[in-house]
Amino acid sequence: ADPVKEVEALSKMATDPGMKARIDGVGTVIKANIQARNEQRDRSAKSEIRVGAYLGRKVIEDSTKVQRLKTLVAQSGLPEPIRKETADNLKVSSENLDATLTYMLDTLKQIGQDYPTATIAAQGETLKREFEARGVADYGNLVDLVVRQSQNARTGKPLDKQVLMDD
Repeated sequence: ADPVKEVEALSKMATDPGMKARIDGVGTVIKANIQARNEQRDRSAKSEIRVGAYLGRKVIEDSTKVQRLKTLVAQSGLPEPIRKETADNLKVSSENLDATLTYMLDTLKQIGQDYPTATIAAQGETLKREFEARGVADYGNLVDLVVRQSQNARTGKPLDKQVLMDD
């Protein structure tokens, strides 16, 4: 049951004016606490969505680097010391990409588990407006991706690295 409505019902039943005032005071405190909790939840959701968007940007950057290194390693006529150094860099960069994807998947799953659908959607929109106001509008698509994929996690759709890369 809704605690605010329960307190209001108790207040209506109270016949003693002093008791009614005390019950009304408790109702006011409950309302304020619920509002504060909801505001904290919204800020937390927005923060996690922001982390997801930043991770998305990192995945794009790491993926681009890995593709460039793969192309370079595949070139013929590359001196062996440069090929080896490039191949070593490719290995490390691929491992970094994999680690970032793992972190991003964990973040998406956590967002989907921790927040209601309406909160995720509303805070995603708020975050997009904040990014636009700061002149980093290119994060809007990443926020949309985080919202979409966290909702997929919430509804039980499987998330994996390849699905994330394709999206």
